[in-house]
Amino acid sequence: MKLHLLAAVSAFLCTTSAEPLPQAEVLKMSVDDLAQALGDGSEAGQDRAARLVATAKRLETEGRLAKEDVTRVLRLDDWRTALGGWQDLQLEVRAREAGGGTMWGHLAARDDLALEDFLATHAAALSAPTPEQVKPVEIDFLGPAKQRLDAAEKLIEELGMPGFDRKELEQKLRNAQGTLSWLLGTVGDDTSRDATVQWLAALSAGEPAGGSGFSESLKLQGITFEVSWDSEGGELVIEPRGLELPDQTWKEKVTGRVTGAEVADLDGNGFPEVYVYLRDDDHQAALRAFAVNRGKSMTPVHLQQPATDAKEMADFGGGDEFAVVESTLVQRFPVMKDGQETGKTRQLQYKLKAGEASWQLVLDRVVEY
Repeated sequence: MKLHLLAAVSAFLCTTSAEPLPQAEVLKMSVDDLAQALGDGSEAGQDRAARLVATAKRLETEGRLAKEDVTRVLRLDDWRTALGGWQDLQLEVRAREAGGGTMWGHLAARDDLALEDFLATHAAALSAPTPEQVKPVEIDFLGPAKQRLDAAEKLIEELGMPGFDRKELEQKLRNAQGTLSWLLGTVGDDTSRDATVQWLAALSAGEPAGGSGFSESLKLQGITFEVSWDSEGGELVIEPRGLELPDQTWKEKVTGRVTGAEVADLDGNGFPEVYVYLRDDDHQAALRAFAVNRGKSMTPVHLQQPATDAKEMADFGGGDEFAVVESTLVQRFPVMKDGQETGKTRQLQYKLKAGEASWQLVLDRVVEY
């Protein structure tokens, strides 16, 4: 799914940038600022900017290591290959579950930058000489992926979509996990080893890696949403750019953690909405959504979710998640019976409607597969 980092940047420079981009200057800029400076604030432009910043960070990290020992650069690159491969596989699994979409390519570009930030923090420990005897660290992050692939196969059957080679994908996941298990056994620093395990666990659960919060820049139809969440203070901030009216930033202290965000135009009116996904300690999902009003302002979208005792929510036991699928917002959860999963998934499909006083996500269809 992910283009090779340096190849992508080389292609970008050869085709769209005539001005030199010194490393020091790139490192001073955010992804959004760099994209604007290069004259392309679109999603594709931000993808290229993210890869440029990632490349600058990579060169900075490698230069620091090379001053001490060039072989450390090669050892860190082993980690880059292994962790980047795990990122790609997890994105592929999530894309299969969601039925595809363009957002996964954008996430791959942002993952490059997240990976380089992580490697820069733990470069010294991860690039240390390999001990004579290596005891692999036991890890098992395949469970969430298998559940997602189960949901993907059910969705394919329900919608009549083209299938995929599940056995091959699961084998790739097992091979990648085996490589990471061995690499973890080479790390002598407990802090960096534990941080890497937590990073892998977050990726496998479909959550932002690192635990420091969430930050994403989403753009559609000329409007940009800067979404950020501070894990320590719990404050969610959604700052729109490109609206006619000023001071439209939304701030709220939320319960749980932000796990993702998407931008879409579900009602096809030419103005976008932003959907932010949260998860609480009980593994239940929540939603914050906002719609743009004719390019002027941003107001909340209210989810008309069935009551907990409604038939649509019968056999609900948590583990739900939200996602944009074509022109609907879907909420999926495993169907439970006597406290155990039945192997079935229920999907609630919501349509965006303009209410008398506010935007509404109205239940349109319930599918079980």
